Amino acid sequence: MKQVFSRPVSHIVPLAEGIDARTLAELPEQELAQAWHACRHAEDSRVFQVNPDIIPREIGDEWMLIPTGTFAQHFNGMISQNEFSHFVWHQFAEPRAISEVMQAVHAEYEDATHVMDVEVHRLIEDYANMGLLLEKK
Repeated sequence: MKQVFSRPVSHIVPLAEGIDARTLAELPEQELAQAWHACRHAEDSRVFQVNPDIIPREIGDEWMLIPTGTFAQHFNGMISQNEFSHFVWHQFAEPRAISEVMQAVHAEYEDATHVMDVEVHRLIEDYANMGLLLEKK
């Protein structure tokens, strides 16, 4: 009997300060687990805020993010969002840590597939890479 397909999921976690990628493979299991938790904590502590040059507009049952100002000079397009991605993006209207946003997401949505955390982290990273979210130091 064939196995039921499940969506492939992976999560790339940036290394926390003081953790050397060259030595990870050689760490004993307990130290590797500690390194993993340190990296996850560092990632979840990052604070982001929406780019003020992005204007959200609701069109029917989807949201559009419209670039304005200096951002529009180098971002040639619009971003459509479903309700979930807009919920996540809107959580950053004020500067918030990823961990705070994850708490809000879990309070609002159920996760029957158990991939929500990975998908939300991926969405945040994508938005940060595109300049839709700005990291606050």
